Amino acid sequence: MTERNRLYLKQEFKDGERPNGEDFSDLLDSFLNLEDDGMSLDLDSNLTLSRGIKLGNSDSTIPGTLRFNGVTVEFFDGTSWTQLGGGSSVFQAIGAAGGVAYAAGNVGIGDFSAAEPTHRFEVNLGANASVSERVRFGNVVCSNGNGGAAGDAFIYHQAFDSSSSYALRQRSSGELRINSISTQRIRFVQDGNKDRMTITKNGNVVIGAANDIDATGATVFQVNGSAGKNDGDTLWSLISDARVKKDIRDLDLGLAELKHIRPVRYQYTGAAGTVKDLECIGVIGQEIEKFIPETIKKINLDKISDKNSFGDLRVYNGSALIYVLINSVKELAVMLEKQNEKITALNNKGLK
Repeated sequence: MTERNRLYLKQEFKDGERPNGEDFSDLLDSFLNLEDDGMSLDLDSNLTLSRGIKLGNSDSTIPGTLRFNGVTVEFFDGTSWTQLGGGSSVFQAIGAAGGVAYAAGNVGIGDFSAAEPTHRFEVNLGANASVSERVRFGNVVCSNGNGGAAGDAFIYHQAFDSSSSYALRQRSSGELRINSISTQRIRFVQDGNKDRMTITKNGNVVIGAANDIDATGATVFQVNGSAGKNDGDTLWSLISDARVKKDIRDLDLGLAELKHIRPVRYQYTGAAGTVKDLECIGVIGQEIEKFIPETIKKINLDKISDKNSFGDLRVYNGSALIYVLINSVKELAVMLEKQNEKITALNNKGLK
C-alpha cells in the first residue's frame, strides 16, 4: 500500500495538474480491496477479515469504540470503558494471575498458578476465617474448618457458620459427624417425612418417632413400637463386677411383697405419649409402688407435653422384680424343706 498521504494525492489530482502513472498507482493503493486485502462482505454487509485487527489506545467517547490500552481490550459503552478480555481479565490460562482458571475442560476459582484444577469445577479455599473463604449455593454453604479443624470439610445452612452449628463435618481421617444446634433435633426420615430415628434436643435417641415418647425427655434410648434382638437373650447385658460396686446389702424384698402384686390386662388411653387402645398385660404403677417402690419412677408433671392432670406420672421398670422373684423362690424352697422335714418325721413315727 502507498506511503503517500491524502494531502499529497489531493495536490497531484487537483484541477490543472497532470498526475503521472506513479500518482495513479498511489491513488489505487490508498483504497482497501476485497480480494487483494483478504476481505469479504456477506448479504447483510457484515465485513469479514482473513487476518486480525491491530488495536491501539484511544480516548474516543463514541459508543462502540474499541481500543487496546496496553493491557486489556475494552469498548466504550457510552458512559465508560468496559473490559472485554485479555491481559488480567477474570478467565486466565493456567500459570497466569486471575480469579478463574481453566484447563482440560476443568474450571477453577482462586489461585491455580501452581497447578491446574483437576475437577470439573474446583474452588480453592483457605481456613474458614470469614465469608470470603466459603462457597454458597442458594442456602447451602461449603467451607473448610478453622484453626485445628482447617483440614476438615463442612456443610451447613447459610444462617449457621460456627464450628458448633454445622450440619455435616468430615475429617481427613474419614470420620463423619452429623450435627445440629443444641435447641434443635436431628431427624432421620424416609420418603420425605416418615420418621425412622431422631436425636432429640435433649440428646436422646428415639426410634420411630420425631420427639421424645416417654413424656419426660429423660430416657436416653426410646423405641416407638416393638424392639427385638437376635442374640438369643431376652435381657440386656450389664456390668456386674464386684470391683465396680459398693455398699452391697442383701435385698429384703420377697414373697411378702410379691403376694401383693396384681397382674392386670389394660388398654392405654393415648395420654402422655402412650398408644391409644393398645392392649397390654402388666401392673398398675400406684399399686406396685406401695410394695416394691424400686420398680417405679415418678416424673415431674411440668415435663409432660400434654399436661393431663396426672399428678406425678408413674413409669414402671420391672428389672427389680426379677430379684424379688428369686428371693420369693428361695423363701418357698425353705418352707418346702421344712414341710418335707415334718413329713419325714411323721413318717418315721408311723403317722400319716
